[in-house]
Amino acid sequence: MKKFASIIIALLLIPQILSANTTMTLTTPWSKGQPVRMVERSVTLSSENGLILMEVEDSFQNMSSVRCEGLYRFQLPSGAFAAGFWINTDGKEWVKGEVREVTEARKIYHEITSRLVDPGLLEQKDGEIVIRVFPVEKDARVGVRFRCYFPAECEDDRYRILLPLSYTEGSSENADNRDSDKGIKFRLAATFKDSQGIGGFTCSDERAGVNSSGAETHVKLEFAESGMNDIELSYSLQQKAKVAMAFYKVPEGNRFSLLRITGSDFSSAKKGLKLGVLIDASGSMGELNRTRALNLCDSLAAAGENSLQIFVINDKGLQQVSRDELNSTKFFGPTRWQHVESFPEEDYDGVILVTDGEHLTQATIRQLWLKARRKPVRIAYCGTRYLSDLANMADFYGGCNFVAPGESVERSATDIIRAVGLNACLYDGSGSRYLPLYGNLVQTAFYVLPFKAGKYQVKDADGKSLLDFDIPADKPFATIAPWFVSIAARQQIRTLETMEQSEAVIKKITELGIRYSQATDYTAFLAVPESIAKANADIMNPAYLAMFAAPNFRKARQQARGKACYANQRVLMGAVEMYMMDDNDGSKLEFDLETGHINIDELVRGKYLKSALVPASQECEYRFLGDPAKDGYPFCVVHGSVEDGETVSVEEMVRKYCLSHNLDPDDFDIPYHLYSVDGYGMGIWELMRKYEPLQMLLAILL
Repeated sequence: MKKFASIIIALLLIPQILSANTTMTLTTPWSKGQPVRMVERSVTLSSENGLILMEVEDSFQNMSSVRCEGLYRFQLPSGAFAAGFWINTDGKEWVKGEVREVTEARKIYHEITSRLVDPGLLEQKDGEIVIRVFPVEKDARVGVRFRCYFPAECEDDRYRILLPLSYTEGSSENADNRDSDKGIKFRLAATFKDSQGIGGFTCSDERAGVNSSGAETHVKLEFAESGMNDIELSYSLQQKAKVAMAFYKVPEGNRFSLLRITGSDFSSAKKGLKLGVLIDASGSMGELNRTRALNLCDSLAAAGENSLQIFVINDKGLQQVSRDELNSTKFFGPTRWQHVESFPEEDYDGVILVTDGEHLTQATIRQLWLKARRKPVRIAYCGTRYLSDLANMADFYGGCNFVAPGESVERSATDIIRAVGLNACLYDGSGSRYLPLYGNLVQTAFYVLPFKAGKYQVKDADGKSLLDFDIPADKPFATIAPWFVSIAARQQIRTLETMEQSEAVIKKITELGIRYSQATDYTAFLAVPESIAKANADIMNPAYLAMFAAPNFRKARQQARGKACYANQRVLMGAVEMYMMDDNDGSKLEFDLETGHINIDELVRGKYLKSALVPASQECEYRFLGDPAKDGYPFCVVHGSVEDGETVSVEEMVRKYCLSHNLDPDDFDIPYHLYSVDGYGMGIWELMRKYEPLQMLLAILL
């Protein structure tokens, strides 16, 4: 490959919620968008008893006459996790991403950046894959390939697979129509296997060829068009059983059991539940949801003579309230999930979280689950539309109910009581407890376990057996591709993630992530072409990187970025002043006092800015402190403001402003932790000058 071939680091975070589509945008330092066209897309699916491996390979053509940076986005299927990616910028070599410990990968990434080699970045965030790659040469192709795993969704006894493949030329900014008559060459090849037999297979695209033969179905689809839509595949089972079992071995010899347990008929007669009810009292919930929360609390108390302890999270933190106090509670301000840490650790049968889902993360749900002593945390989702990603995120901790607008809450209350009362889990004959890889035992749960013959039970919260079955020792094992091992590893990782994150647990998760190419909180993908790896051999050695990073060069680069950032702030301030002087409608700037967000696109549209500001670093984000129509001024979450420079942090700046304007700084929602992330903090050489033991350690190492 060429000397400045791609360098891609992938920091795969926890998935959630965006629209399903694909985009590719090409940018240069002086232009927000350059023409680009999707040329080919190839999708391969392999399904085993409802667990699916999907591999997507996309090729794009740079239609411009300049070298660009590419920004690729793909919305993953619900519940998917990425487990591999590749990049191709020269039409020859596919560069594979490798998994490293996350801090090590970040050090390599930042140090290569300091040597003026432009890197790429791949993230999985909110259920979306985002890949940055440089360079995309003029009039050249760039290829992106990734792999992910996800479950089929079970609805009304049918298994449904929605592939978010929609793409139009409008998805890529300033897309050029040259050669658009050739269309995108699309290929889909899928194989579905199920031990209970497959029947009634359908594909939303009638052009697909479907060939079924009992337990196995093959699907092929090819076309060439200027765009494509999402594709939905679905099928029913020829046989129905509480437990579907399949047994596999990989070429290396490892053996696994794939269990699919249907729990829709499980019931619990448990009465008098002690429930904690935590209500999101933020402004986004509004008065309508306050009324729904009240009605839900009444229904929960009435269904089985249950006792409730009600808590609200609002601007005052987390507070316990009575039913009457909830009726007079004002819902306003930002969502403050950090106050979950104050939730009491009492012996509840379960906790119900009533929320519209704004800013809700898996980490918050997990924290509440631990506070509830690992009892079910059931989400009563009060949004305007069903979100499958939120439901999937909640499955692991207790599940989710969609309290639809305009519908009675009694049915949701009944479902919540059933789920909490059951709190069902799978156990083997020795009493070991297993958590599902996907789903839950209220509906359908998937397990991938190392093969172990013997007796298994599904038990409710009181230890009552709901289902007994045996895994026989003499079952034949089907040989399966090595990718199945990655799913089995994910089962172990998910179980470890529910434990207290001690040093030993973190070490085990890291080991599993590195061994089985899994992105976790402690591991990351890093792809470096061979030519770049050889040119930066010292950087690829983390020990060298830790001790011999070039501080003078890094400091100069940080100072240069700071100056560039302040220059951007001056340009932004001037554009806002001209905008206001022309008597424009200030509301179109969509200024938000608490977050400082401002609609910069409005300034571009009105030609007060020639184009969107190019951030001085990837972390730079420009906001306003105070009303821009009055005494407000711009600042960067990383570099602060022009007026204060490096002398005052963003948090100090906000507190100073609040003091002079009689405001509460706790009402502001600004990421203070990003300040100085570009490196104004003390470096290793400054630390060694301050602490003599570090000098001694360096001398010993040398």
